[in-house]
Amino acid sequence: TGGVDWSDAMSPLRDEVSIFLVPVFMLFITFCLLCVINVFTGVFVEAALVQGNVDKAVSLAGRISKLCTKGDESNDGYIDVDEFKRICKTEEMNTILKDIDLDMSEADMLFELVDIDGAERISMQDIITGFTRM
Repeated sequence: TGGVDWSDAMSPLRDEVSIFLVPVFMLFITFCLLCVINVFTGVFVEAALVQGNVDKAVSLAGRISKLCTKGDESNDGYIDVDEFKRICKTEEMNTILKDIDLDMSEADMLFELVDIDGAERISMQDIITGFTRM
């Protein structure tokens, strides 16, 4: 490739210093190569983890959207406190809450967190945004 050959780099070390330093040089080169490979592996693993979190958030948003659409008994596009409490009692919502490490006892607090304007009702978009932020 036009670079320096390993034998050219190692010859002065072997001939002028000591032949016993050749294995040390080889270990040094091996260590450096392993470090570079480790950095590349870390970059790829981090990218995969980020993509996995994005996929999980998209999946969660879809599940929440379906559940809230079913639970919107007034069909006005908003969930009020009573509808939210009924939705939270379903097994599907219990599973979603477990996925984001929340307990059913925190459902009332969850509604208050998502209801930023204090209107006692939240839109589907507010619900999805609030849940995916957690």
